[in-house]
Formats: sequence, C-alpha cells, structure tokens
Amino acid sequence: MTSGTTVCLQPLSYKKSFMKYLLIPFALFMVISCQKGVADITTPQTGIINCDLLKQGLTGNDAAMISKALGKLLNEQYSNENLTQLAADISAGCDITASLECFDCIKTNPPQSAIQLSFMLDNGSNATYVLDLMPATDNTIKIVSVEQ
Repeated sequence: MTSGTTVCLQPLSYKKSFMKYLLIPFALFMVISCQKGVADITTPQTGIINCDLLKQGLTGNDAAMISKALGKLLNEQYSNENLTQLAADISAGCDITASLECFDCIKTNPPQSAIQLSFMLDNGSNATYVLDLMPATDNTIKIVSVEQ
C-alpha cells in the first residue's frame, strides 16, 4: 500500500510543478495588465491640462500660454456642450473653479462665449478671470482673450 501511495503522489507532484510553470507567467501577465489598467483609469484630467501653466497664463493675461496649457482639449468642436465640458474638465483637473458663463453671448462676428475661472493665489486672495472663446476657422475652440 505504501508503494501505491508513492505512485499516486508522483503524478500529483508532476501536476503541481506543471501548474507552477503555468501560474507564474499568468500571474505576471495579470500584474502587468492590471497596473496598466489602473494607470489609465486613475489618470485624472490633469494629465491633459497643465494646471500651473494655466494659472500662469491667467495671471499674465497670456492667451497663447493658456492655449498651450489646455492642449488637445481645445481641439474639440466649438459647441455649448463642449465648452461646458471644458469648464468641467478644468474644475475637475485643477484647483480652479470654472463655469461656462454664456454661449455665443458676446455679440461679435462670430459671436463669442465666456468661461469664468476662479482660484486662490499664493497670497491667499481669490482671483477671477474670464476667458473669451470663439470658433476657430476649423470650428475648434479658440481663446480670444483673458480678462480679469
């Protein structure tokens, strides 16, 4: 009976080592895959918005710097929905309160829209700025000016 037990354990031992060689690469693959997925999911919009550059552009009234800070977000089509989303992305990604004040309410040709942005300065005071936006020639979002 002891020899029968030994015969039964050898195939079980073989199965354990075979499973170990299958599980290690599978577990490694899962860890690598999960880490990539977590990074994609948890990356906030700050990966798209350069918040420090945005604040510098606002305080310096520099529309070009603000455009650079917002990057690809300005490649969206100029619409009420997309400007509302832009304001929401700024609020969610940066320590800035942003809201679409009006869409096509500035009576120019073409009409312009306004997004209000507020944030705390280093000295503790609150700063409020207004971005005037209009459609670019390809109907994407274009920053026209910054007002305090």
